[in-house]
Amino acid sequence: NKHQILEADINVWEQKIRELVQSSEDMMQEGHFDGNNIKSETKKLQNQFKALKDPISKRCAALDESLKFHRFTFEVETELQWINERLPVAISEAMGQNLYQAQSMEKKHKKLQAEILGHESMINKTLAIGQNLIEQKHPEKSNIESSCKNLEEEWNNLQSKADERARKLELSLKAQQYLSDVGEIETW
Repeated sequence: NKHQILEADINVWEQKIRELVQSSEDMMQEGHFDGNNIKSETKKLQNQFKALKDPISKRCAALDESLKFHRFTFEVETELQWINERLPVAISEAMGQNLYQAQSMEKKHKKLQAEILGHESMINKTLAIGQNLIEQKHPEKSNIESSCKNLEEEWNNLQSKADERARKLELSLKAQQYLSDVGEIETW
């Protein structure tokens, strides 16, 4: 990135300035007629260059914090998208009109629940990253807290809706099984 290139350039210039200071000291020892002035100017240049170090390190730290925040935000958005892709299936009211459809829907829903259970570690990892940033007193702490809360709420909503649908599908399956059994008995 641009800041790393700038830091590399600064390191190169820092080396050149050290060499310049060394040259000025050598000139002074050799008795150059303007040695004191040369040494004074090179020391002044060296001090001015050193004064750049603090703002550069502060800028680097600020960029690093910004990068952490944007990576976290990207992770949260990815997880929210994952949740939103599965939510319509979890809130579906379709129960099946016969035993076969009810069995098929229950089987598909069990796959969804397994997928949700398997994805929980990713949600927890993202929330842990957010919690870590909050504990480090990140400058975007309030936004991070809000994002974590939103992700947790959406995750809990998905789990709740999936559990509710599982109960409904189970009842529907039992009802369809009952109706199927009654139909068989009547045809007997």
